[in-house]
Amino acid sequence: MLTEADQRHEELESILASAIFRKAPNQSRLLRYLCEKSFERQLEPLKEHQIAVEALGRKDSFDERENSIVRVEVSRLRKRLRQYYETEGRRHTLRIAIDPGQYITRFISAEVEMMEPEPVLPAGADETLDAEAAAAEIAPRRSRHLLIWVVTLGAVIVAAAVVQAVWTRNSPAVARQKEAPSRIAPAEPLLPSASAEAVRILAGFDRPIHIDPYGRYWHGDMDFSGGQAAAAPRQFLARTLDPTPFRHYRVGNFAYNIPLKPGAYEMRLYFGPGVGAWSLEQRPEGYAIVLFINGSDYMFYLNFNADGTAGPTPDVRVFKNISPAADGVLHLQFKSANQYDFVNAIEITPGVRGRLLPIRFSSRGYSYTDVSGKIWDADRYVRGGTLVERRDPVIGTNDPGLFSGERFGNFDYLVPVAPGTYAVELGMAETWYGPTMPGGGGPGSRFFNVSCNNTPLLKDFDVYRAAGGANRALVKTFHGLQPDSDGRLRLSFSSPADNAMVNFVEIRDESK
Repeated sequence: MLTEADQRHEELESILASAIFRKAPNQSRLLRYLCEKSFERQLEPLKEHQIAVEALGRKDSFDERENSIVRVEVSRLRKRLRQYYETEGRRHTLRIAIDPGQYITRFISAEVEMMEPEPVLPAGADETLDAEAAAAEIAPRRSRHLLIWVVTLGAVIVAAAVVQAVWTRNSPAVARQKEAPSRIAPAEPLLPSASAEAVRILAGFDRPIHIDPYGRYWHGDMDFSGGQAAAAPRQFLARTLDPTPFRHYRVGNFAYNIPLKPGAYEMRLYFGPGVGAWSLEQRPEGYAIVLFINGSDYMFYLNFNADGTAGPTPDVRVFKNISPAADGVLHLQFKSANQYDFVNAIEITPGVRGRLLPIRFSSRGYSYTDVSGKIWDADRYVRGGTLVERRDPVIGTNDPGLFSGERFGNFDYLVPVAPGTYAVELGMAETWYGPTMPGGGGPGSRFFNVSCNNTPLLKDFDVYRAAGGANRALVKTFHGLQPDSDGRLRLSFSSPADNAMVNFVEIRDESK
């Protein structure tokens, strides 16, 4: 009987031998490379530069900022895999999947693939990336492009020309249809409105689109008036897998007027250190940001020194209960008297009234969908520790996969949230220590402390003893936690004996 590893290798070789992939040497080479990294249990996300050099034969001077060939080839590979499983591989029970924006392969059963929702991508995103790659292979892009999308429906095509007036923008990065304001306020749903759409804007970014390591699509700068676009200096930034949102910004007195469908939204504003003449060293007290949201004013000080001497940390400010004004537009005005206001990125996502949606991430380098269909982000907001993947199954849970990834060591998470009261849930299983385990020992082999914003949550905690043995699922939940003055929950894990550990973190808004 074939082992699980043998089955995965066999599936890869079957795909590469198929007629669909024999005609696509680039995608075949890329698929083999990504699968081999998966076989090696590569946990940290692969970098575009690494893939370009090792899999696509690019020179070491390859610059992913000027050449999007990796994203394009992975997008083509994803479509080719879908085509394969719709034709030659339709009877295969084991399948290879690559999530949008990810560079790690997953081996899943056909039943699981049918249950997973198809990611909703921006219209024309793949075509945009193909166009970017073609231009990047010739020379770095110097101009902006207006995206035109044509949709073909049905096997028998009834030609119908659809002419759409292009709504004039301050930036031609992406054209989007303006929604007419609703005359009747909609009833507030218990879940985010299905019609609401996420809007992500990279301020000062002069390209049409960017895909981050979490598979999220960001538009280039748009919907703005006033201010100046500028580039930030390249530097190490703690707690982020994707420095791109912090490499450009808009500064001065400026506004963003963003059309939104009716409903409740969450908004995250991203701020990076080292902006122009107002660097961290020159302004150690922090930046004062003056912001008006639909006419209501907010002022807050940014803190890039949250990690002390460990390096600058981006500041993310979170707002809930965001809605468009009566004209169907969200009005954001950055209006500092000293003209020092700036922003690097704006993220607006569907939400619910009164609370943030749960924040979930597991200790692995890629996203995970649990048995109930909930999506867990890749490990994020973290500094310190090491990611590993454990192979032994965990009992006492209906979803052992949630406990297979682990971060261990001394580490902490700095999670941005809106003002409110929160519950934090920690998932843990002792998969190293125990009489029959690789680390040997048992009770007392590992104990550690956990705190939130310096408030102790666990003291000298022994997962083995608390769970009743090794490979047993344990979930600890803490209520009534509040963010600090900078809008952050700092979850600190430290150990006087061996290493602290955690498998997943969920944060839920319990505000009244």
